[in-house]
Amino acid sequence: FASYSELKECLWVQEEPENMGGWNYISFALRQLLPQKIDLVYVGRERSASPATGFTLRHKQEHEAILKQVFRNEG
Repeated sequence: FASYSELKECLWVQEEPENMGGWNYISFALRQLLPQKIDLVYVGRERSASPATGFTLRHKQEHEAILKQVFRNEG
């Protein structure tokens, strides 16, 4: 991380809801690896009992929201 001295946060991005996919497994390990000054941020769908909404429009809206959050600081 020495090469990224200005880094303030690290994003974990996944399409699955927060309680599915790799987040629950990897978040603890990533927090151990990241320097304390770098925040680990989850970006993805909210927790859900289902991996998808079942509605195409809602799925597209959620996908757009994920992409906006990931690229919010891009200029």
